Amino acid sequence: METFVKALNTVEKEFDKLSKTPQSESLMRFASLLGELEGGLRELVQRMTKKEILIIIDKLKGGEELTTGEDALLKLWIVGDAEHYSKLENNYEDWANELKRLVNGICSLKGKELDIDLAMHLRALIYDATRVMDDLIYFTQHKERLERFIEVAEELDREERAHLVRILEQKLNSERF
Repeated sequence: METFVKALNTVEKEFDKLSKTPQSESLMRFASLLGELEGGLRELVQRMTKKEILIIIDKLKGGEELTTGEDALLKLWIVGDAEHYSKLENNYEDWANELKRLVNGICSLKGKELDIDLAMHLRALIYDATRVMDDLIYFTQHKERLERFIEVAEELDREERAHLVRILEQKLNSERF
């Protein structure tokens, strides 16, 4: 708990510094700090639930049914990040509207004479649209990953159980998985 509080204090302190002088280097350092914190939290959750996940692995290998709680823990380990991100994210509509605005801006220029200024303006619009698309794609991929897991997890066949066992064992044995 003390380490967690210390990490959040570091985030707060570094964000305060970043807010005063936002530069690409300080933004990248802050992103790295957040990435380290996220990875540490993932590993913490895995350590906290390792005993239960080992039981789930044995049940999957043996073809046994999982309890409701075990199903929930399996879901947490496989797509918990996607589920929580999908619930938390609230900018999807903003991104979709921004993309629509940018595409309309791009398309509104089709009757214009293409010169250097217009080409550069179009490049800027396209660059911004691509950036917004990255956010839309990231969100959609997480949502679809969650939906696929829920659909497949309804009735696991032997091959799917073996695949889940491999994923869980990789997660148990890797710091970055």
